[in-house]
Amino acid sequence: MLKNLPKETCIIFREYDLPSNEREELARKYFKVAKEFGHDFFVGKNFNLALKIKCDGVHFSDHDLPKSLLKIRYFCKKNKLIFSFALHKTKNLFYLRKLSPDIVFFSPVFKTSSHENQRPLGLFNYSKISKIFNKKIAKNNFFPLGGIDLQNLRRLNKIHIAGFGAIDFFNNL
Repeated sequence: MLKNLPKETCIIFREYDLPSNEREELARKYFKVAKEFGHDFFVGKNFNLALKIKCDGVHFSDHDLPKSLLKIRYFCKKNKLIFSFALHKTKNLFYLRKLSPDIVFFSPVFKTSSHENQRPLGLFNYSKISKIFNKKIAKNNFFPLGGIDLQNLRRLNKIHIAGFGAIDFFNNL
């Protein structure tokens, strides 16, 4: 499946529930495969692992707030890691200016099985918010996430997205 993805696709390794030694072993394996196909590889919520395997970046979300995310930004710059951030609540939009992440995923845009009780933004609201943040903060690295399937991807392409984030979408390829 990785060979079918566009070059420079970013893969975020999460697997938070694995014991640390198993997580490191699996991350190294996936990192190697991702690099063979020309993809970037990020580790979720673990600086030490990101540095150990020398990956491209780290990923956090607004579920991690307010756990010293400004230190995360500093750490990323210092270690030349790309800082990816998933935003799941519109009330946390104001954190983006302080955090200045390199990549922002905004979720859920559409109804999703992973966040069933959360009301989706919808295409119109996502479009309005992304225009503001792409210009001012995210520099065209503000991507939709949540409930993305082929039909919703066609709808998103009409507003000219530069990319998107998904989990289940890739399971179905």
